[in-house]
Order: sequence, then C-alpha cells, then structure tokens
Amino acid sequence: TNNTPFENTMVDSPALTKAERQNGLERRIQRATADRDESEQRCRKAEQAAVDAEVRAEALQDQLRSAQSESARMREENRAHERAARSKETALRTRAAELECEMSGARGRVDAERDVARVLEQTLAAEQERVEELQRDAEAAEGRA
Repeated sequence: TNNTPFENTMVDSPALTKAERQNGLERRIQRATADRDESEQRCRKAEQAAVDAEVRAEALQDQLRSAQSESARMREENRAHERAARSKETALRTRAAELECEMSGARGRVDAERDVARVLEQTLAAEQERVEELQRDAEAAEGRA
C-alpha cells in the first residue's frame, strides 16, 4: 500500500478514537482499492497488448509462409527457364556442329569439283592441241596432194 509508516501507526494506535481509526482504515481501503483498480487496468492493457502481439505474430507468420511459397515458385520457375535455356543451347550447338559438317563436306565437294575442272581443262587443252595437230596434218596432206 501507499500508506506511510506514520499512517499505519496511527490506525493501529490505541490513543486514536474509533472514528479516527475508522477514517484511517477507509483511506487505506480507498488507496488499496485505487491500487487494485490501477493494477487491473495495467493487467487489462498488458493482456490486450499480448492479444495484439499474437494477432500481429499470426499475420507475420502468414506473410512469411506466403513469401516462402512465392520464393519456392520463383525458384522452380527459374529452374524451368534454365532447363529450357540449356536445351536450346544444346540444340543450337548441335545445329552448329551439323552446319560445320555440311560446310566441310561442301568445301570438299568444291575442292573435288575444282580438281575435276582442272583435269577437264587439261583434257580440253590436250584435245585442242590434237585438233590443231590434225588440222595441220590435214592441211599438209592437202598441200601435198
């Protein structure tokens, strides 16, 4: 209680009249009641604060679950994108290798065609010389005849 030692002594003092003792007791009761009321009010506030904190904790827990779910969804989405990108990269590398093979084959065919063209040019030149030689021989034979 908030009674001073003097007040406590006064209430218990035999020299006080019954009315004085009664008055002192009533003041002590009023103070005790006021203290109790104040304690009850603090208790209610604390209980309300606890309820508010619990509600806030539940809301935060819901937000955490939601964020974790979204994070997991985004990770899976990223993995799917990465798989698709790797698949596309593999397809592009495969196509590049195929094109390299085709290009190498085409170069080989170009080189072979060039070789054939050189041989044909040489054959043509040789046949042209033979034609010219035969024409000279024919002219020479006509000239003798």
